[in-house]
Amino acid sequence: MGDNGSLFEVEPFIVEEPTPENLSADRKRTLRRKQMMESGIHPATRVPLLGSNTCANCAHCVLSDRWWKCDLVPITGGAGTDIRKSWPACIKFTIGS
Repeated sequence: MGDNGSLFEVEPFIVEEPTPENLSADRKRTLRRKQMMESGIHPATRVPLLGSNTCANCAHCVLSDRWWKCDLVPITGGAGTDIRKSWPACIKFTIGS
């Protein structure tokens, strides 16, 4: 029996805060993009945010295979050029169809 009267010795459960060293590449990219948007910069185009529209309403938001991309930047097959339709639009926003 343990010192506190329990039948099992139980180690305290410690939750580690994520650090850059133990984050996946996808999580690091997500955090980097969030920081950019908080700074007023669009993660894909690297230009200032417009603020009044979203990428979903922009003519440059295109479906490439299964993922949404911005045709203002070189489109690759990787996740690095994926965009979210919910992101605020950038100053290069063009009304889409």
